[in-house]
Amino acid sequence: MIQELFLPEKTKTRRLIAQRIVGISVEENMVSAAQIYATSTITNIEQLREEQIPPGAPDRHAERVGQTINKIISELPKYDQIRIVISSSIVTFKELTLPFTDIEKIRMVVEYEVEPMLPFSMNEAIVDFIITNQNKEEQTSQILVAAIRKQELQPIFDIYQEAEVDPDAITVDLFALYGLYLQTPEYKNLPTASAIINIDTTSTNIAFLLNGQMRLIRNISKGINTIAEHISKDTNKPITEIMKNLVDFGTQKHDDPQYNQAAQKYLSTFLNDIQFTLNSFSLKLNFYEEISKLLVAGKGSQIKNLTDFASTLLQTPCENFSCNKLFKTKFFKNKTKQVATNWTRYALALGSAIPYAPHDEFNLRKKNFAKTNFPLANKQIIVAALITLTIFASISIRGFLQISNLKALVLQKERSAIAQLKKVFPPGSSSLRKNHLTTLMKDATREIERYQEAWTPFLQENLKPLEILQDLTQTIDKRLFSITTEKISLSSDEQGAPIVEVAGIFKSKPGESFADYQKFLTFFEQNSKLLSIKEHDEDLAEDGGVKFILKFKLKEKSL
Repeated sequence: MIQELFLPEKTKTRRLIAQRIVGISVEENMVSAAQIYATSTITNIEQLREEQIPPGAPDRHAERVGQTINKIISELPKYDQIRIVISSSIVTFKELTLPFTDIEKIRMVVEYEVEPMLPFSMNEAIVDFIITNQNKEEQTSQILVAAIRKQELQPIFDIYQEAEVDPDAITVDLFALYGLYLQTPEYKNLPTASAIINIDTTSTNIAFLLNGQMRLIRNISKGINTIAEHISKDTNKPITEIMKNLVDFGTQKHDDPQYNQAAQKYLSTFLNDIQFTLNSFSLKLNFYEEISKLLVAGKGSQIKNLTDFASTLLQTPCENFSCNKLFKTKFFKNKTKQVATNWTRYALALGSAIPYAPHDEFNLRKKNFAKTNFPLANKQIIVAALITLTIFASISIRGFLQISNLKALVLQKERSAIAQLKKVFPPGSSSLRKNHLTTLMKDATREIERYQEAWTPFLQENLKPLEILQDLTQTIDKRLFSITTEKISLSSDEQGAPIVEVAGIFKSKPGESFADYQKFLTFFEQNSKLLSIKEHDEDLAEDGGVKFILKFKLKEKSL
């Protein structure tokens, strides 16, 4: 559309361009899709689709999933975006508190801040975050960071490539549900604490919310298949029959007491694991009140009367995550033609298609998986070229004098830049005699590289140069010793180990300088937190003091 060439899709949280968006969720044997049409004021839910993945050989599963996705997409009208959702079970979550509220500043530091907390290297990770709380007075932000290894995302991405689908955004199931939660007044206004429990086939993802803010996330390696397998062993019945009984009868099949006993036993064990997780969350957050409500989503929501059984067992109100409660607000309209008896089945697809506006930019499609919109980019380049030619012609017509003024301005700015760059170099540097901006930029780059090379060994030890200097300053206390420091340098030895060198003059009473100097060495060795003396060289100074050069190494970290 022509407006896309000149207008952004959104400005902050307000939509400027109406779009048709498709959200897709893939489970073990089912693909769900939701199609919405979002305008600046209203979001219309147009279609909800579900398609069974045909059975087949396990090694052809990705191909069969791709074909199922392609079938759904081919039957939908033309769309503007496709947003997909992945399981939290392959994602690592970390909560951070940062001392600013600007989202761009957060983006600049989030990878650096979260890297030490991840069980894998940042080079193999894709990271993004949502802001869960901000304190405007203290200028702080609480964020939930989601990190996934590229090798975990690649097979999922390959499935959509197989389906000839190029997703615009990749979100996480619990973030998708949390987005719907925040857009549903009945849920958003729940007092104290609540929890979202997404029960999948082989895993269960639990999000703990405190006063509407998502705080903690945990994955349990048990799902509906796990429960069905245990019941199958106790009753000697096939898993397919057990799965059907769970959906049709729950824990009460009137003509099969053996099934009832096994179903109640293993569902109770499963729910106790969830209760244990919720209790650990409460302890971690020092929350000792009752949980308002547990919201069940995913395949587990299809078990008949599971929420009633869970409410009784856990003594906490439970209900299926009813995303159709969105329609109680004026911002959402149900335009679907089919009658959906269980809206919870489409919660993940809807949550990916209707992200909560402040979380709209969350997207794990980055780095190797980043999308380039070539058709739109080409159009924008053509329009930009035409505008540039028009402007250039206008400038040419207006005359040569303006070009002269621009040259003078450029020369003035270049001189200003040269003056600023010269401040980088130490006095007497040969670079000060060079007045060409390009040469000075190269010198500045080399200077930065030199400092980086010196600092690298310390950064590898998780130390910053300022911490080393602080330790030296505190240990070489001039109130205790008369020391004049002439030089401090940071470098590394042949093995790449950090080395700190200090040169200076030690003064004491006449005739006692060397003895007091030895006391100083002992004092430093005992009191420095970070450094240990590796080598020392001394000589008598002209005024009777001790002229010394000390080389320090990092102290070994105690286990």
